[in-house]
Amino acid sequence: MSREPNDITGQRQLLVDPRVVESFDRAMPCMAEAEKLGRVVALDERLMGRSAIHGGSALWDAPSRRVRLYYNLESPEAPVTLVAMAESEDGLRFEMPNLGLEQFEGSTANHLIRVTKSVPNTDRMLEACHTTAPVTLDGKLDEPDWQKAPRTVSFLKTRADELSDFGTRVGVLYDDDAVYVGFDCPGRREWGAPQAETELTEREHVEVFIDPACTRQHHYQFVINCYGRTAEIRTAPQPHAMGEAWRQAWA
Repeated sequence: MSREPNDITGQRQLLVDPRVVESFDRAMPCMAEAEKLGRVVALDERLMGRSAIHGGSALWDAPSRRVRLYYNLESPEAPVTLVAMAESEDGLRFEMPNLGLEQFEGSTANHLIRVTKSVPNTDRMLEACHTTAPVTLDGKLDEPDWQKAPRTVSFLKTRADELSDFGTRVGVLYDDDAVYVGFDCPGRREWGAPQAETELTEREHVEVFIDPACTRQHHYQFVINCYGRTAEIRTAPQPHAMGEAWRQAWA
C-alpha cells in the first residue's frame, strides 16, 4: 500500500533509523544538552560602555576554514547600526580582525564591514499598486484595489533560509498622499491579555522596514502589535527635515 509523500518544505526534521537504535543495548532517544561556555565575542575597547551587540548570524567560511560571526553594534550615541565581523578556527574563541573597510572615529583599523546594495533583491520584490479610491484603515482589506493587489508568498524565518511556519501575506497600495501596507496574518490567535508598552513585541506583531537608499544601515522601522500599539525607530546620521514630526506621519 503506497502513501503520498509528506510535504515538509520549510520544516526542520530529525531522522532516526529504529533499526540502528534497536542494535544498541540500553539505547534511548534524547537530545544533547547545550553547554554554556561564556562570552565568545566582546566589544571593541573603543565601544565599551557606548554600544551593545544586537542580533547576528554565524556562517562557515569554507575557503578560510573559519567560523565567522556577523553582528550588529547599536549605540545610543549614534543613530546608525554598525555591522562587525569576528572569526574563529574552533567556534569557541573568536578574534576581531583588522579589516580596514569602514571608517570609525577617523580610522579604518577595526573589524567593521560595510553592507550596501545598489538595488533591492529583485527575486523577492513586491509590486505596489496605485489606487485612486479612498483606503479605509479598518484592517479588513476588502476594497477592490486590495483584492487586486499582489501578495507576498513564502516569508522566511529571521536569519534563516527556512520558510515561515505562518501564512502571513502582505500587499501594498499607494496614492498621491501615502503608502498603505496591508497584512493578512492567519497564524496563531492566542493573544492573551493586553500588555504594557514595554512588551510591545512579545505578542503577535508586524514590523516594516523602509530603506530608501538600500544601505541596510539607514532605515525607518515601524512596529504595530495585535492590540494596535505602535513604535517607530529611525537610524540615520542626519536629523530629519520634519524633526520628530515624521513619527506622527503614520497610523
